[in-house]
Amino acid sequence: MFNWLGKVYSAIEKFLADRGFSLDTYANSLHFYGSFMLMILFAGVLGINVFLSAALVLGIGIGKELFDYYVRGTEFSWSDIGFDVLGILAGVLFCAGVKL
Repeated sequence: MFNWLGKVYSAIEKFLADRGFSLDTYANSLHFYGSFMLMILFAGVLGINVFLSAALVLGIGIGKELFDYYVRGTEFSWSDIGFDVLGILAGVLFCAGVKL
């Protein structure tokens, strides 16, 4: 059903690899910054409640790992989820205006 999505993802991954960019090398930082930026978008720009935004971003991260497992055939990475959570936490602190 989602086979086409796997093909699109593989094509993007190949396109980037041909230009010297490996998604595997930057996976942790991509998960962190992706989650952080989604928090800023949802809570900061769109004005969605911070905790609802955090739940949405975590759901996106879990969905991405399920996509990896079921469509791409790679393993479900708890490490990626951990970096998503760190990005969400940073986004919550940023959007709440916490001064460290």
